[in-house]
Amino acid sequence: MGILSTIFHLLNLLAPAMGMALVLPLLMRFWQRRARFSLALQMLIHVVLGSACLVLGLWFWGADGRMATYALLALVLGSVQFWFARR
Repeated sequence: MGILSTIFHLLNLLAPAMGMALVLPLLMRFWQRRARFSLALQMLIHVVLGSACLVLGLWFWGADGRMATYALLALVLGSVQFWFARR
């Protein structure tokens, strides 16, 4: 596998975390105007935690794309976003 294929595989692995990191803070800004944390900081925290969830699921089950991994991703990022909204 070449370097370009490796980069595409890595981006495809992390795409759900990046997508949720983009959508969740933007939706919170739509519903709740005030926020104590900047949009960029929220997105950064979501990307880091979401990527950690996906890599942990890949390590634990040995395969990408398990529903339990995506459930963990949704649970962690939803909890963090709830915490951001409560602050």
